Amino acid sequence: MRNNIIGKAIFLVVSIPVLFIGCGRQQLPADMPRLYPVSVVMTQEGNPLIDALVSFAPLDTASPWSAVGKTDANGIVSPYTHGQYEGLATGKYKVCVVKSERVEKSSDALPPMPTDPSGKELWRQKVQQMKATGEVFMLVNKKYSSPTTTDLEVEVTSERKSNRFTFDVGEAVRILDQR
Repeated sequence: MRNNIIGKAIFLVVSIPVLFIGCGRQQLPADMPRLYPVSVVMTQEGNPLIDALVSFAPLDTASPWSAVGKTDANGIVSPYTHGQYEGLATGKYKVCVVKSERVEKSSDALPPMPTDPSGKELWRQKVQQMKATGEVFMLVNKKYSSPTTTDLEVEVTSERKSNRFTFDVGEAVRILDQR
């Protein structure tokens, strides 16, 4: 009887943590194909391209499995299908790269703050409006921003070692985004 109780206690001690570990995994959609790890190094003029948004659009237009990721401090991105499932399904993808910078208007142009309390709130609102109307500059050649114009492509296979890619997006640019 004592051995039976000890056996059950050991079973519970071992199985309960296993149950909790399994509960933390995210359930994949039933129709999602197997995803494979992908690593892409993005550089610009040979230097890591940091904080760039990189998207992967399938060449097979019937495929709904696009992916996105953001480059780290080394210019490396590991894409997430539908933004939440790590890796990509096998196939060919167009790679799009976007990096922008928002520049707020100079504080030199701010009007002087009024001394009367009623005018201070209007002044604060004007300052907020001026800050919100800053300019956005694209820092990567615009051709890389769309699947129809980018020349960057990857082909993901089921062989892990072959899913590493490196791209250089060329000369650094600073183009006012006028969308």
